[in-house]
Amino acid sequence: MKKYRNITIAMIAIIAALTITACSSAEEEIIPEATATQIEAVSTTTDIATKVEEFEENQLEFAPAELVCTIPEGFNPTDYPGEYLYKTYPKDVSSINHVIGDGTDDPTLITKEAFIEQVETEYYDAYGEEVKLEITQYDKFLVDNRPGLWIRYNFMFRGEEFEALMLMIYNGNESHYVTYLQGPGSKWMDQFVESAQSIEFREYESETTEN
Repeated sequence: MKKYRNITIAMIAIIAALTITACSSAEEEIIPEATATQIEAVSTTTDIATKVEEFEENQLEFAPAELVCTIPEGFNPTDYPGEYLYKTYPKDVSSINHVIGDGTDDPTLITKEAFIEQVETEYYDAYGEEVKLEITQYDKFLVDNRPGLWIRYNFMFRGEEFEALMLMIYNGNESHYVTYLQGPGSKWMDQFVESAQSIEFREYESETTEN
C-alpha cells in the first residue's frame, strides 16, 4: 500500500490515472484471491445514513487494522505498493490503486460538487487539459462500521472514455482510498464492483508476552 501525509482527494484520482500515460510492464502472474466477507450493501437508506451520522457524532475509534479485498484475476502488483495493472498493460490501461492518507479529517464529508471541482482542477494542473467528470453514483456506505463514500464517475481524456470507481473510507487517524480505473474499451466494472464489495478491515493481532 502507499501511504502519504496530508494527501488530497484530487491527488488520489491523479495517482490512479498515472497509468494512462505511463510506460511500464507487469508480470503475467495471477494474484491469489483473498478471503473476504461482503460489505454492507451500498445504500443511501435512512439506516445507513443514521449509522454514519452516529459515527460522526461519537467520533468512534478503531483498533489498527488493514484493508483487504479480492483482486480480479489477471491484475498483477507493480513495483509500487498498492498498485495493480492488468497483465496486458499498456494495451489495457485499467488499474487498481490503494492509497492510505494520514490525518484525522474525514474525507467522506466532501460534497459531490467539491469532489468534481477538486478532481477536474487537479487534472488540468497536471496535464493542462480540461476533464469533465460525470458522476453516476455518489453514496455513503459502511465497511465494518467505518464510514465511506462510494463514487462512480466517467470522464473523457485525450479523446478516450474512462470510467472509475473510487472508495474513500475513514478509519480514525487515517483514510483509505481505493480507485478502480477502467480503460477505454475494457469491461472490468462489474468485477471492480465485486472487488469493492469484498473489502473488509482485519484487525492486527495483538502481541502477547509470555511470562
